[in-house]
Amino acid sequence: MAEPDHITSTRRAYDHSASLYVEHLGTELSSRFETAFDQSMLDSFASDVRASGGGAVLDVGCGPGRITAYLARRGLDMAGVDLSSAMIDAARSAHPGLSFDIGTLDNLGVEDRSLAAAVYWYSIIHTPPDQLSHAWIELRRVLQPGGHALIAFQSGPDEQVARPDAYGSGATLVRYHHAIDSVADTLEAAGLDVGSQRERAPELDHETTPQAFIRCRRPQD
Repeated sequence: MAEPDHITSTRRAYDHSASLYVEHLGTELSSRFETAFDQSMLDSFASDVRASGGGAVLDVGCGPGRITAYLARRGLDMAGVDLSSAMIDAARSAHPGLSFDIGTLDNLGVEDRSLAAAVYWYSIIHTPPDQLSHAWIELRRVLQPGGHALIAFQSGPDEQVARPDAYGSGATLVRYHHAIDSVADTLEAAGLDVGSQRERAPELDHETTPQAFIRCRRPQD
């Protein structure tokens, strides 16, 4: 089966721009790109995973491993996957003590029910709304019963912003704003239990939309 266009174009853009991305964002969580509220969401997620007994946790769309490393320092057994081989190379270089591999939202490359938790930190921003269900079906497959997930994304009415020739890659990189209720609906349709839904106003210099955060779990079954 042919790979969806949005995956191909996203991989091409990030493979081309990985060094620029790392130069701009770095390889560690930073107050330039995460607020105190954002950090509290990650800290609460880590606390809940530890309280549930811990286990393997996957950073989906990990980029250069910023969030992977942050959560590892908070006691989680972290690994990361990303569709860009150049991003994986950057993550391995920056965080040699952690495991990083190629994976896409709809093919994470791990066994059924093998994860205690997963985090999607702005990982769905290049996924069209009508493709999110594939990601959540895959999430449910890999989570253990009772397993946790945290999803962060740019909020707003379902819409897209196209960036032609992104980073000089020749690929058009499309960013999607997702309505928080719509994302919650697709999670529930995939058989996941949605817990908290939070939004905060844009605060950082690069933000133009509200930022959304959803917590969900695989039911005990």
